[in-house]
Amino acid sequence: LEDMGLALAIRNLAKDAASRAPFEIRIDIPDILPELPPDVEQCVFRIAQESLENIVRHANANRVKLRLGIETNRFQMEISDDGRGFDVEKMKTSIGHGIANMQTRVHAVGGEVDISSSVGEGTTILVWVPRTIRQ
Repeated sequence: LEDMGLALAIRNLAKDAASRAPFEIRIDIPDILPELPPDVEQCVFRIAQESLENIVRHANANRVKLRLGIETNRFQMEISDDGRGFDVEKMKTSIGHGIANMQTRVHAVGGEVDISSSVGEGTTILVWVPRTIRQ
C-alpha cells in the first residue's frame, strides 16, 4: 500500500479477486486520488480486501462493481455484487463475520459504513471517510 498508493493497491486487489472467481468486475478508480492520511488509506484498503474476499468465497456473483471517488468533500468507496446476498441483521450478531470489524475500522477514522444486502439480491458496501486528519 505504501509503495503503490491506494488506487493501484485496490485495483490489484480487485483484479486478483476476479482472477480467483468467475465474475466480471468493473473498476472505476480515478487515475489520481486525493491524498489521505495513512490510517484512512489503511482502513479503506482493508475493507476493500475483506469485501472482495467475501465476494470470492461466498457471493457466487456474476458481476462486481468497485468505485472510488470524492463525494461532498468525503472520500467514498462502493463495492457491490449481484451475488446471493445475506441477512445483514443476522450477520451482525454472528461470530466470525467481518461486519463489526468493518464498522470498527471506519468509525476509528471518523467515517461511516453502510452495508445493504438481501438474500438473493446481492450486496453493496458503501464507505465514506474524511479527507483530512481529525483533530
